[in-house]
Amino acid sequence: DANKEYIAVINSFDHRFEYNRWSVDKELAAERKKAEEIPDPAKREIAVRAIEERIARKALQNLEKAVREYLAWVRKQGAP
Repeated sequence: DANKEYIAVINSFDHRFEYNRWSVDKELAAERKKAEEIPDPAKREIAVRAIEERIARKALQNLEKAVREYLAWVRKQGAP
């Protein structure tokens, strides 16, 4: 039905989309811990930032996937 409204809610308690949860990805958490042990502050900052960017990309990919799945479901319900 084209007149139906569909609402998507992204909840702050849904941890799939957080980019700062190191515990979500054990591999990245281990890399982050190792990077934090780099004695040179400049090199440490570069390494940590690179890992943070990877985590942010992964969170964004999770969000994009969830939105695509939701849109597919909405279309199955009859939305245009």
